[in-house]
Amino acid sequence: MAYQLSKWDLSPLYPGYDSPELQSAFDMLEEQVASFEGLRDK
Repeated sequence: MAYQLSKWDLSPLYPGYDSPELQSAFDMLEEQVASFEGLRDK
């Protein structure tokens, strides 16, 4: 039996794909990645 990947369902966490909450989470992730990249260069 092969493993079947299912689609991710973010509805328990965010009200929709175009919601301000999800956009805020992406913005925070971008900030954290930029911060990590700054540490990595040292």
